[in-house]
Amino acid sequence: MSRKALVFVALATLSLGADQLSKWQVREHLALSVERVEVIPGLFQLVHVENTGAAFGLLSGWEHAMWLFALFTLAALGVLVSLYRECPPEARWTPAALALILAGAVGNGIDRVHKQAVTDFLRVYVDHRAVRDFLRNTLGAVEWPSFNVADVSISVGVAMFVYAELFMRRKGTAPEEAPSD
Repeated sequence: MSRKALVFVALATLSLGADQLSKWQVREHLALSVERVEVIPGLFQLVHVENTGAAFGLLSGWEHAMWLFALFTLAALGVLVSLYRECPPEARWTPAALALILAGAVGNGIDRVHKQAVTDFLRVYVDHRAVRDFLRNTLGAVEWPSFNVADVSISVGVAMFVYAELFMRRKGTAPEEAPSD
């Protein structure tokens, strides 16, 4: 197996495994929409939420949403595999980014097929009065919608991919082409 393939397969497997294991633990140990575990009081909790929509609950309740999500996921997987194949054999950074995006898409896809909803459990919020009032007045909210490991994988993967494409290639040195020590 090439180093590029090893990076891709290992990172995708680890990320997908962490996503599915964490969602299983949440479903087994936290009551849906009831229990909250304070991790950092006033800032971060573990919760159990089932999202039938896309990001931020978009299309939640639309009867054909799952078909649209399935088609979008399949199309995204096709694009990711195509981009992976275009990576040079010595590439590390871009295959890692693509592996994270793929793992996140597959992780949330498994939930949608299996349960018709995605399990979210990471809740970031602000409970300090001064900050809470400021956020409510400026942004209209004091918390970020709950999310999961798959969402983090997608976000980190996209950030890595964009960074590599915009900044590293523009300089003529992609991270995977950078000289090693």
